[in-house]
Amino acid sequence: MTSVPKSFVVTIEYLDAALATDPRPSATSFMALSISTKTWYLKRATQNVCAIPRLDWPFGGPPIPDEFRRAAVEEALALHEDYSTAGPGGLDRKKLQEHGVTSFTLGPLSETYMSKSTQTSWSGSAGACGLHSKDAYGSIRMYIAGSVRTVH
Repeated sequence: MTSVPKSFVVTIEYLDAALATDPRPSATSFMALSISTKTWYLKRATQNVCAIPRLDWPFGGPPIPDEFRRAAVEEALALHEDYSTAGPGGLDRKKLQEHGVTSFTLGPLSETYMSKSTQTSWSGSAGACGLHSKDAYGSIRMYIAGSVRTVH
């Protein structure tokens, strides 16, 4: 497990302020969680962000850029969304997709998933970094060695 620098701690107060006016359903349901549950997701999300390979920013140096805190908030939302949409066996749909399943049919019901190449182009390198959130990756991609910042 990755150790998280003390200077990187994202507080519940920061998380609540960041999501207070966020209209996304995932943010609304996350805000309704207990403080202990939010803390669990936030701790796990922070560990995911700190564990990114090729992270080109010294955690022991100057204050942590706000993009890292925002990435932890986005990652916490994505983790919560992944775990709350899981069936009894865990992240069932996600596991199917990871194993190359692109569609299945059960009686009158069917589901189709994006192909692996479409997912990769859609989510950038978030999955390659171990993140669940493409928004988290987007917040900090300029700090990942070898990535290129897009100018709009």
